[in-house]
Amino acid sequence: MVFRMQSQLISEGQVDVLRKLGLPEVKENNPWLVLHVKGDGIRAPESWNAKVYGNSTGSMKVVTTDMATLVALLDGSQPALQRENEYAFGINKVPSRIISIDDSGWGYPIGGTLVGLSDSFDNSIHFGEVAVSYYQSPCFEGKAYLHEAADVVVKLLGKLNTGNADVFNSRTVGNRVLFKVCTGYVNAGIVKELKERGFKVETCAIGEPLQSALEKEHRKYIKRLTNADIYYDPKELDPSNISRAYSNVMRWIKKNNAWDIAKTGWKSMKKLQRG
Repeated sequence: MVFRMQSQLISEGQVDVLRKLGLPEVKENNPWLVLHVKGDGIRAPESWNAKVYGNSTGSMKVVTTDMATLVALLDGSQPALQRENEYAFGINKVPSRIISIDDSGWGYPIGGTLVGLSDSFDNSIHFGEVAVSYYQSPCFEGKAYLHEAADVVVKLLGKLNTGNADVFNSRTVGNRVLFKVCTGYVNAGIVKELKERGFKVETCAIGEPLQSALEKEHRKYIKRLTNADIYYDPKELDPSNISRAYSNVMRWIKKNNAWDIAKTGWKSMKKLQRG
């Protein structure tokens, strides 16, 4: 299929709205390219894309495969999507709302894990905690953290239940919600709980804006627990430096006798305690 590209001027505010939608971004080595997003197959067809270019005067232009889809995304209405995406919700029942869920802290020695939730209904982001006690004996061995993570998500969803935002009410938008949950074993309980409640669930990689917001919240969480600047994000480090950062945190735990805030259910942590 050949697409006829369409273009028009776009404001800085509109670019910000487009960026906050959290659509997949494409990185290009082009100094004039401000933003390149493509369809996620839910809110816009996967074949759709839009590129925003800036110039030396500060004005910006958007080039897109379908201007009607872009306008619908910017004003919050639901664009017409390809039939290939209608099978999961029935004809004319493509999801009108996407709730993304991700976790942070599973591999960090201190504290529990944080669960982050972003809601396309109002572009809000919410956080919950799976306490460190779930990563200590005897809870850790029983994998109680899986059930607790699911409970945290249900509680977060309960906070969204106001008016037409009630995801549990089938008479409202709830029956057209798609949950996107980050892949990974720690989220298995969340996926199971949501599917048992009848929701459509897709496991996939979760990107922006939730990823950065969750990492920022996790950094603050560790600082509150330790009152020390020992947080590290593996994604920001070279592979050769990750083990060094990990070892530094383990030494800090032992030096400060901070076992009460550590994931002592880990075999490596038990060995450090005995040492």
